[in-house]
Amino acid sequence: MYQSIFPRNNQLWKEILANIKQITEIRIRANKPILIYTNQKELSIDKEGNLIYVPEKGKIFSYPELQQLLDFWCQDSRYAFQNEIKRGFLTIEGGHRIGICGEVVADESGNVQSIKYISTVNIRIAHEIKGVADKIMEYIFINKQIRNTLLISAPGAGKTTLLRDIIRQLSNGYGGNRGVNVGLVDERGEIGACFQGIPQLDVGIRTDILDNCKKAEGMSRLLRTMTPAVIAVDELGSAEEIELMQQMSGNGCAVIATIHGNSIEEVKQKKMLKEIWEHQIFSNIIFLFRNQSYFCMELYCEGEVKLCCRC
Repeated sequence: MYQSIFPRNNQLWKEILANIKQITEIRIRANKPILIYTNQKELSIDKEGNLIYVPEKGKIFSYPELQQLLDFWCQDSRYAFQNEIKRGFLTIEGGHRIGICGEVVADESGNVQSIKYISTVNIRIAHEIKGVADKIMEYIFINKQIRNTLLISAPGAGKTTLLRDIIRQLSNGYGGNRGVNVGLVDERGEIGACFQGIPQLDVGIRTDILDNCKKAEGMSRLLRTMTPAVIAVDELGSAEEIELMQQMSGNGCAVIATIHGNSIEEVKQKKMLKEIWEHQIFSNIIFLFRNQSYFCMELYCEGEVKLCCRC
């Protein structure tokens, strides 16, 4: 799944690819050193492609070299990828997501039409951890019923990874329960990480994905056309999305969702999310956080702490 990140015949990337499973991001800025991030370190590479621990001494990556990489990712046809480029990212084979910065081209109304003179890319390496949801599935799948579940965490604490594994297990079946149809609205393309419409990460055999679709529009479409037993979305926010979730709960469709927050109390204070708590849409609340080098989670079921563990 990593072969699409860099050209195979270029020795510069050889050591990066050999250590890619430990890498989370690779930031390449025109005429700056390449920066490589693991969970705990910031690295770079020298001119021969060796990993080094002093980023300031890393190889300077030129603007033309960056353009060659972009052409490689776009299969020598940037025009075919214009819709993705104007949204500020590419998703390549393997599910890796490449953020893009450069000069924005906008129309008279300020709507972004494209990005030209691309000078920065951020390669986010796609990782999936199967089984990370094992400890909580018994609280989600109870008596053959799926409980509405909300995942809360700050960025980088693992909520998307956990959501993906919940979806996979609901879709494939868990603990003697047969799998169910899952509708996934993947607005930012990070859960299934679709490439040309096909998920590159495992979201289960009974999962239908609307990729790069607005959440409210996607939820409505899935309800009308795909009869899902559960709908999953990442990063809730709008009043329209919350209203739709209320409708789904009333129609027997379960919801699995995530939201940004440094604590449960912080999320409760957000005015836009007030109805979540007033109408008790979610039976399960899972809070994820990082404790030194470990990722941890707390699970609250109908207000009571049921689980606190590393994940």
